Amino acid sequence: MHRLLLPTVACAVFLTLSLCAKATPLKPPPVGDLECAVAELSNEDIQWQGNWLGLWPEVSPRAEAIVSAGPSATPYLLKGLDDARRYVVAHVLLTLVSGEFCLLGSEFNGLRVNLWVDRTEIPDQRDQIGAAWLTNQHPIGCFALPTKVEMP
Repeated sequence: MHRLLLPTVACAVFLTLSLCAKATPLKPPPVGDLECAVAELSNEDIQWQGNWLGLWPEVSPRAEAIVSAGPSATPYLLKGLDDARRYVVAHVLLTLVSGEFCLLGSEFNGLRVNLWVDRTEIPDQRDQIGAAWLTNQHPIGCFALPTKVEMP
């Protein structure tokens, strides 16, 4: 009887703590540090998950902190669209900050992502993605930003 009671109690405590624990919201970097924080991001700050419904990015904690800064991060993220090592993270964070996007199979808001069992491939789409954000013409036409985004 005691052999079953201990694991049962342990599971109940674990589930209670897991379900009741609240995630501590990440604080965005101070406005002066926001440009530096965005510059330190890389495409590796995004991990892709997908199934037959579509793709979903998992962002790193430091990328999540940028998202929590909201629209004030937009000018710095737009600068990242020209950089091969940052354009994917910039696109994903701009999408999350805007709050409007479309998931279609192997695309996340116009960004084509190929998920394989052992790797993720993202063909170079910098020019198309950057032009879409700067001209407010999204590549797949699923959403439009509320207003035209302009460089400062």
